[in-house]
Amino acid sequence: MRTRPTFGFIVTWGLTNPYSSPMWWGAVEAAEALDVNLVGFGDINIYDLERNRSLYWQIQSATLDGLVLVNPTIPHLHREVFGPLPVVNIGLSTEDVVTSILVDNHEGMRAAVRHMIEIHGRRRLAFIKGPANNPDSTERFRAYEEELQYHGLPVDPDLLYQPYDWSPTGGREGVHALLDERGVQFDALVAANDNMALAAMAELQSRGLRVPYDVAVSGFDDAIESATSTPP
Repeated sequence: MRTRPTFGFIVTWGLTNPYSSPMWWGAVEAAEALDVNLVGFGDINIYDLERNRSLYWQIQSATLDGLVLVNPTIPHLHREVFGPLPVVNIGLSTEDVVTSILVDNHEGMRAAVRHMIEIHGRRRLAFIKGPANNPDSTERFRAYEEELQYHGLPVDPDLLYQPYDWSPTGGREGVHALLDERGVQFDALVAANDNMALAAMAELQSRGLRVPYDVAVSGFDDAIESATSTPP
């Protein structure tokens, strides 16, 4: 008979990812404080749905008392695999009966864009979106549009870039598209996450543009790396 509860922590793109790692270590601290067992499960590719499905099926639900899911990428799969096991979901809204802890994407991004406009006086704000058909990405872009419109600024399609995913590649390719392919001018760049913002900032700097003097840069997530970058 097990005397200590055992909880699973599932991240479909790895426990060491900059986004998921702080949540994992937070779960570790809570498990120690509550004197419970914690088992981490992680994969490396959030967009490989078959790999994610395989990861779920390898977990023995009979050995667990509950699950924490971070951004599940296959809707309802946890019910198919784990049945009535108690589940808490972080980061992505699900339609079935699951307790979810969500980020306020809309108001958070509006605050970032507002800061650029009202505090730094920027008027041409480029935007690097998140992946298409992603609810977090959609909400953050909608907030960008609304805040520009609130300040009477146009939403210029030439200042928008759509990457494939949330990775740093999107930040680098976004700057390349804006400067090299379109030749547009902008005094601020807002990225839908910190991974892309940091990569975009490095790309701007490699071209001799000073951040934040020539181009101010903002991301989203408050990743540890954002506080230790140059500039932070």
